[in-house]
Amino acid sequence: MTPRPAILQPLLAAGILALGFGTVWAVVVFWCTACLDQFAQASRLYWGVSVMGDGTPLIVSRSYGDYMDVTYGTLDGEVVRVGRRPRWLNGTSLTGPDGPLPWPGYLPWPQRIRAFADDASRPPVLWYLVHDGQPRGTAYFVGYDAKSRRRVGFLGLAGFRPDELPQEDLIPMAAAEMRAHGVASGNSWHWEEHVGLADVAARVTTGRVSGWIVRLISEDRLLEFDLHRGTVRTILGGKEILAIGALDPAFSGEEKESRRDTMALRTPDAVLVIDAEGRQLRSYTIPDALRGERFELYELGEGRALAHVLPPYRRGSARAESLIWFNEPGEVERRHEIPPSDPSFWERPRLVVAVTSLAIPAPAVATPVNVVVDCLDNFSTGEFPSYRAALAQTFRDHWPPLLALDLFGLALAWLCHRHQAKHARPWTWVWVAFVFLFGLPGLVGYLCHRVWPVRKPCPSCGRPAPRDRQTCFACGEPFPGPEPRGTELLVTSA
Repeated sequence: MTPRPAILQPLLAAGILALGFGTVWAVVVFWCTACLDQFAQASRLYWGVSVMGDGTPLIVSRSYGDYMDVTYGTLDGEVVRVGRRPRWLNGTSLTGPDGPLPWPGYLPWPQRIRAFADDASRPPVLWYLVHDGQPRGTAYFVGYDAKSRRRVGFLGLAGFRPDELPQEDLIPMAAAEMRAHGVASGNSWHWEEHVGLADVAARVTTGRVSGWIVRLISEDRLLEFDLHRGTVRTILGGKEILAIGALDPAFSGEEKESRRDTMALRTPDAVLVIDAEGRQLRSYTIPDALRGERFELYELGEGRALAHVLPPYRRGSARAESLIWFNEPGEVERRHEIPPSDPSFWERPRLVVAVTSLAIPAPAVATPVNVVVDCLDNFSTGEFPSYRAALAQTFRDHWPPLLALDLFGLALAWLCHRHQAKHARPWTWVWVAFVFLFGLPGLVGYLCHRVWPVRKPCPSCGRPAPRDRQTCFACGEPFPGPEPRGTELLVTSA
């Protein structure tokens, strides 16, 4: 009886071949898709909202093919011309109630650290706000000399310390506040100007906030950390603060150069406006239409504000943006709906999954990649209350192309089974499972991992049989030897 050959070495060879073919195949498919997408998007437009310095909102249309091809229009659709260097009003993004974290139980490392600089010191000191990543965690500041790279010290609730902070000096701070809009520095106010080395006290007296001043939400308080002096003070306490941001009031002409820096604080029912010293200047009651929304706030003066409502991002989402004008008592004066731009190729979930399945035609790889990645993407938007809800939406988006991919894998597995039967090879179900899981690359690796023998009809039973053995796999009869040609040598012993 012929011993059964080993399977690990052939399986490893087939896997290497499948990986190589799959990599080349994926690169070709994605490259072709990118070329087609670029060609198709060249004539399409997408649009957004920008607000001029005097508080007038404009619809800004751009071409996918040429970012510099810009058209400005009013909300009524009339095309307008702006100057060569238009001055825009910068809004501050104010998130709604805390959304779920993008990963279960902790904040990813890229979102745990914020960088700041104390330019008033010589040499400058680089400061980092480091969070522990826990949902209701803690944070601290650590500073390093920009020239020597040596650690300068730490900054916590009790101020500056040259050595590590004790537990009681750590800053209580939720991960959602660190992740979203719970931190603002002096540089947040000065989008168009360089923060120089002016004296800190001079900046405060003139109503400007230095770049080394950091304000953050800590439980029900708004704390201000002076990275230059190493001090900390409470600006506001006893309020639930959802988000903070630098507020750029409307201006005209040169007014912006002499304005005072202000900050917007969002609470569950109001937006408070405070100055550089922490004094409350105005309070806007949030209208009911904005209570659960994420929006950008623009202050228009005379007790009026403009909210640009930003729907949560999700691929394929067609929610329209809207503009809402309201006053300090929270009365809505006007509302304007802005139709959404047509989603691009990469914003169509099913189309993206179809292309991914074509580029990675392997159910064992494409299915978890599409489902897990898109599920995390859906959950991170905060639109779904749990992973289960996000996963259900993911399956609703993806089941047609994933079902087609699985059926394709079954068809390839059937071909593998037929090929195994024709050549009477062992380990049939191992190879069938290999081809089903790894799809087209798996079939290519299976077919190319060895040299397949010639099949000829058996003289005894007439069935095509591989000639890499001495007997027929069907009837068990030995194959006859080759017919003599008369040129054979007869060797006899002496």
